[in-house]
Amino acid sequence: MRRFSPSTPITLLFGAIVGVALWQTLQLGPVARLVPLSVCVPTLALVAFQLALDVFPGLARRFAAFERRELVGVAGVRERVHPEHLLVREHPTPEDPAKPRESEARAFAWMGAMLASGWLLGFALGGPIFALLYVRFHGRRGWPVALAVAAGLGAVIVVVFDWTLNAPLWRGLAWAWLGI
Repeated sequence: MRRFSPSTPITLLFGAIVGVALWQTLQLGPVARLVPLSVCVPTLALVAFQLALDVFPGLARRFAAFERRELVGVAGVRERVHPEHLLVREHPTPEDPAKPRESEARAFAWMGAMLASGWLLGFALGGPIFALLYVRFHGRRGWPVALAVAAGLGAVIVVVFDWTLNAPLWRGLAWAWLGI
């Protein structure tokens, strides 16, 4: 029996998410479908490639040299802009003691919280509340910074989408449940 890479379940999860998003675009009109398709199709291709790397170890070894290669000069820009953030964290350090599995679980928990906040509270309220909590607790910033980020995001959402584009924003399920 073939042993899969430990990252195979995550790859399959991402493939399922992108597949559902792609399926959802079928309900849109031809013009509205262009933006999601331009994201979903390349993403699905990359997920399929990652799945091939997970399933075939020989293929993964062949492409291993590209995994850490600097392709577009991002590291050079990062060094000039924020040299203090260049800690390579392949292994836990005293500054970053989390084990890789714990870090992945935390990242998925934050992604789930982001989706849940928008789904339950709507974009105009859920987005800023999520940003407030994320900046405060994950980013370890003070309340003034977290409140400023949340207020700024809320203002951008309302001004850009509601006032400028007159786009109806998802209100969230909580308001319907409460009858508001």
